[in-house]
Amino acid sequence: MVDTGTPAPTERRLLVLDVLRALAVILLILHHGGIYNFALLGFDLKQLRSFVGLYLLGSFVFLAGCLSIRSVEGLGLRRFLAKRLVRIYVPYVITLVLFLWLVEPDLSGSDLILHLLGAQVLLAPKFTTPILTLWFIGLILLCYVIMAVLSRAFKRPGSILLGCLAVFAVAGMLREYVGVIHHTFFYYFPAFAAGAILTRAGLLERMSKQPFALLPFGLLSALGVVLLSPHLTQLGRTVDLGMIAAISVFLAGTIPFTLALATRFVAFGIGLRLIQRISYSAFFSYLLHRPVWAVCLALYAPESRELRSLWLLLTGFGLVLPTAYFAQRLFDRVLKMTPGNPDAVSRS
Repeated sequence: MVDTGTPAPTERRLLVLDVLRALAVILLILHHGGIYNFALLGFDLKQLRSFVGLYLLGSFVFLAGCLSIRSVEGLGLRRFLAKRLVRIYVPYVITLVLFLWLVEPDLSGSDLILHLLGAQVLLAPKFTTPILTLWFIGLILLCYVIMAVLSRAFKRPGSILLGCLAVFAVAGMLREYVGVIHHTFFYYFPAFAAGAILTRAGLLERMSKQPFALLPFGLLSALGVVLLSPHLTQLGRTVDLGMIAAISVFLAGTIPFTLALATRFVAFGIGLRLIQRISYSAFFSYLLHRPVWAVCLALYAPESRELRSLWLLLTGFGLVLPTAYFAQRLFDRVLKMTPGNPDAVSRS
């Protein structure tokens, strides 16, 4: 599909972010759908599992940072937090109910309360264990609150950076001496902070549009792979500065590299409408893919791993994405009709 006309600069910038978000959604379906049960030209795809997982989640978090800083500037602290709460927390609670019904996570009564409060990342691992997939909502809510406060307290990007470093240091001490703050915060908060600070400084677009941006970011990506490889067996188990630095270098290379490619792709204007629709469905795709798959597996559960993965991948692209798209549209319409929500149709 070719979209006629040349996008305006602001629209082009948002389309570049749409490409990154759409790619992350596609990788999410492949990653959780079991693409690693297959080989590609004799190459074992399992070797890519950790890299793909870090990249797709890092991309989601980076994008959240980019868009949050703009929202805070336009809405103010109180309105921003209220809007984020409605747009993220309400679908999250609905999805949590679906998880309890269809996915059946192992949650005690106290765990359920902490998950309902969205505090699982803040209070793990001492007081709770975040359930798979939905831990991301606890992380993103925590990041939103931190960045909203910092961006209102400090105007200069350098001051926000120092504030992020201070928050990161305090979080490290809390984990060390109190046993709280889930490891995912340390893995992904730097990407969130980078997205927010680069956007505030106006550097994001300039970086991706540089004529030779692909080369340095490609080299940085390769360095990230090299640095990260020794830590792969400990991912999700430990938190140390070497691992955090390796993850940060990896994301600092791969995400800008993707944005640089996306800038060139958007210039061609091919398939942009489809990309926008996939991007638009991103939040609900993340929330709903496991419940939808649970229903699909209840209807038909292949015995072999390969057939099971193929079934999940087919339903992921054929059912999850359309379901998420229409769920997002329905949710936006409900918000639009809700009194006091004039900006409700803007993206999550």
